[in-house]
Amino acid sequence: MKEPENNEYIDDFIIAETSEEEKKEILSMTGNKKVWNYFLDLLRDKRFQGSISSIRKYTLNKNGEPKNKEKFRKVIKNLCRNFGLDEMFWADELEVYVLKNQLPKENLSTPCIIFDRIEMGEDEYPDGEYEDDYDDWSKPKEPVELEPWSYSHPVIIRVSPYASQREIIDYIKKTYSRRIKSIQERYQNEDVYLGKVKKKKKGVQERNDFIYQNRHLPSREIMKLLYDKYEGIDIDYGYIGKIISMEKKKREN
Repeated sequence: MKEPENNEYIDDFIIAETSEEEKKEILSMTGNKKVWNYFLDLLRDKRFQGSISSIRKYTLNKNGEPKNKEKFRKVIKNLCRNFGLDEMFWADELEVYVLKNQLPKENLSTPCIIFDRIEMGEDEYPDGEYEDDYDDWSKPKEPVELEPWSYSHPVIIRVSPYASQREIIDYIKKTYSRRIKSIQERYQNEDVYLGKVKKKKKGVQERNDFIYQNRHLPSREIMKLLYDKYEGIDIDYGYIGKIISMEKKKREN
C-alpha cells in the first residue's frame, strides 16, 4: 500500500505541527481521557465499525488506495461529524486507520479552539494596506469596515458542543498565557488603560512611605513635616489618616 505523502489525503485546512510542550498541555487537560475512552468505545461499536467497513469497501480500490481523494476526504469528514469527533484532529487519524488499520496513540483534540480574528477572515486589509505592497511610495488603502465585535472581541474561541463547563475553564486557564494573551496584546491600544493597574508616581509613593513611617505622630505634626519636606504639597488631615490605613493594609498583605 502506498504511503500517504505530505498529507496527501488530508483536508486543505493547514494545522501547525503540535510541539511537545503543546502535547503535554493538551494531554493534561480535563476531559482528554473522556474523549480517548469514547474513541476506544467506538472501536467496539457496531455502527462505527460498520461505517469503517463501508468506507473501505466503497471508497478504496483493490490496492487499498482512495478511488477519488476528494470524495474520500469528504467521507472521513462526515464520519467525524456523525460520531462527534473533532475533525481537525481525528480526520487525519481516521484516514490512517482506514488506509493502514493503524490506531492513534493518544488524543490531541481539545474542547475549544482559539483563533485570531484575521484567521477567520476578519481583516481590515484583506489584500494589504497599500495599493501596491511592493512599492514604498504606494498610497495607503481605506480599511474595510468590519462588524463591531471584530474590533471589540478579536479573540475567537470556538467550543465543542460536548465540552463541559469544567473542561472549558481548564482549557482557557492552560492556554491563556501561550495563546490568548498574545492575540489580545496585538489589538490593545497603548492609550487605553482599561484593565491596566495604574502605577503611582515615584514621588507619591515616597510621600506615602514618609507618612507611614511617622504614623505614631499626630496628623498635625505629620502635616508640618510634610510641608517642610515637600514644597507645594496639597493634602488635608483626613487624607493622612486614609494613607496610613492604605499603607498598613498593603504591608499586611
